[in-house]
Amino acid sequence: MLNTIQEKNPGIGQFDMPQFWAARLQSLLEVFDSYYGEDADPSLVSHHDKEPRFRLDVYDAAPELLQLASEIHELLGDRYCALVTLNFGLSAYPLPIQRKLLLCTSLALGSPTPTDQISQRILWDVKARPISENHYATFSEHSAEAYFHTDTQYFPDPEKYIFMYTVCAAHCGGGVSRFLDSRRVKDQLMAHSDGRDACKLLEMEELPFRIPSSFTTSATAACSEVTFSPIFGDVPHIRFRKDTLSEGLRLRPEYDSQEVRRAIELLEQAIDASVDTFSAWFPSDSFSIVNNHVALHARTAFSDANRHLIRARMQAI
Repeated sequence: MLNTIQEKNPGIGQFDMPQFWAARLQSLLEVFDSYYGEDADPSLVSHHDKEPRFRLDVYDAAPELLQLASEIHELLGDRYCALVTLNFGLSAYPLPIQRKLLLCTSLALGSPTPTDQISQRILWDVKARPISENHYATFSEHSAEAYFHTDTQYFPDPEKYIFMYTVCAAHCGGGVSRFLDSRRVKDQLMAHSDGRDACKLLEMEELPFRIPSSFTTSATAACSEVTFSPIFGDVPHIRFRKDTLSEGLRLRPEYDSQEVRRAIELLEQAIDASVDTFSAWFPSDSFSIVNNHVALHARTAFSDANRHLIRARMQAI
């Protein structure tokens, strides 16, 4: 199905998306409506109790989604950590239809997880929004630079797959997406003695990551929750985000030390120095999916208030 895969950088692939949506549109919408109801707002729907049956009905309605999922799962293994396409094929449809088709796509690719602990919705709008002074915002809520990170590094069990669909690209020169395979970063660290010491510490030490306000149990600015984990492991291979880690160490200073700071600094230096980083401005209707257990992703700052992406996170099935 994905018969054209271009190697953009080590671990990053670009594919052509077969355009099957028009032929399967009515069937997929009928499946969605049969589980959530015709009047359901697809931006607010949460996990469905009959998810396994729901997924099979999605596959029956659009066998191409089953084939797409199978190929993506195979590709996002040893060879690739991120896959992108510049033409996913949803731009002709109104936003509510796009959301319904993206929800069906998330079911095809894995088991969708709630974006937050309050609303439990599956699809999350990535766009700049007003932020109160004390609200500890996450990258998907502001327009500043998002440094290389993995998603949900602040949860005990980060999802394996994350996709981002571009509803409206930024037209200000910013909002450039960046991807990097963390396995190559670790290989770079392991090439010298200081880096090997840093890797060992980052594999052994459980460090605190602060949970952004929107994803805490109360979703309030006053809530300061942390979770603990090493940065390097087996599954996931890496969990990392500079600001949540710095905030976690501030809140739990007993886990802070010069050795920890030096190891994190060396990791950041290896990330910044990597020649394997892939950077691209993705147009509207582009789609990217990453293996969140391996891929580091980032975004440059932007000023276009109309920039709008939709994200979903999925555990493997």
